[in-house]
Amino acid sequence: MSSSAGFKRAGVACANCGVPFSLFLGVEQMKSVEKLSDPFQAKCPECGDEATYRKSSIETLVAVGSR
Repeated sequence: MSSSAGFKRAGVACANCGVPFSLFLGVEQMKSVEKLSDPFQAKCPECGDEATYRKSSIETLVAVGSR
């Protein structure tokens, strides 16, 4: 099993549960951050809440474990 440590991904913190998630998991047919509308829809893979986010809310998520 390989570790995901060191990988960086664009993400946001869920508006409902607060858990950060990768946009590549939460945005349907994700291509690139630059091509997202502003605001854009994303669905949290943790709690299932779908919300609207501003591009300014996007942060860089850094994986620190094998999760």
